[in-house]
Amino acid sequence: MKEHFGEVLLSHLTDLANSRCRVTEADVLAEDDPTSAQILAGLMMLHQELELREHERAEAERRNLELSTPVLEVGHRVVLMPLVGVVDLGRSEQMIERALEAVSTKGARVLVVDITGVPDIDAGVAAKLVATFRAVGLLGARTILTGVSPTNAQRLLTLDIDLSEMTIQRSLGAGLEAAYAMTRPERAADPVGGHRLNDRPRGPR
Repeated sequence: MKEHFGEVLLSHLTDLANSRCRVTEADVLAEDDPTSAQILAGLMMLHQELELREHERAEAERRNLELSTPVLEVGHRVVLMPLVGVVDLGRSEQMIERALEAVSTKGARVLVVDITGVPDIDAGVAAKLVATFRAVGLLGARTILTGVSPTNAQRLLTLDIDLSEMTIQRSLGAGLEAAYAMTRPERAADPVGGHRLNDRPRGPR
């Protein structure tokens, strides 16, 4: 009996190592030996604790992603993605995901990507920027790249990257002005949150 329970215990430990657990409350209640029942109950509680920690880890990663690659709504159908620090391959993949999610969920017409805080752009990052622009375009939105430093400008020129689809503005301020100009006809036609251009308040006659 003990040998059999040892085999069962080993099987359950193997399951735990692979993030699985087949122990149920019914198994614990059905066990005649109090010690064995206590062990099974401990395994079940351990698995629940591991699941909770995995959930917390995934939630922490999600929050870190939002903080490392934020997307801010900065105007009528205009969203801003400011990139700061080193953009490696993993973060550039997140950049595309965050950009598409923001454009889709917020109904954005223009995405402004600011790279003022990015010290260096390599071929991989440049390719991901182009891929982001193309993917956003497939959703019917436009993208503006701002904050290109002289060093990054020279680097982009030396790379074999097609920049024809990039709309580039010198600074974030200039990029936002261009974005607002692109959406101005929509704002003028939208009666929510302001007057139409032809419906300005009139003074007393």
